Amino acid sequence: MTTQFSIHVAKENLKFSAAHFIAYPGFREPLHGHNYQVGVRVEGNLAGTGYVIDFGMIKKLAKEIADRLDEHTI
Repeated sequence: MTTQFSIHVAKENLKFSAAHFIAYPGFREPLHGHNYQVGVRVEGNLAGTGYVIDFGMIKKLAKEIADRLDEHTI
């Protein structure tokens, strides 16, 4: 039996601000923004290293994604 493990990465610097609006026939709300905090959860088996995945890699990738979204319209 293989045991599944999970990690959750949430750092203060994993955040972004983005604008959006909702539109459908007959309605369009004004463009407005929100601030978002990012958290990442990864599940899996332990690798030969004794870890599920490299925390540093997850933090780096999450930061890159948050930075690409920051101050854009989504």
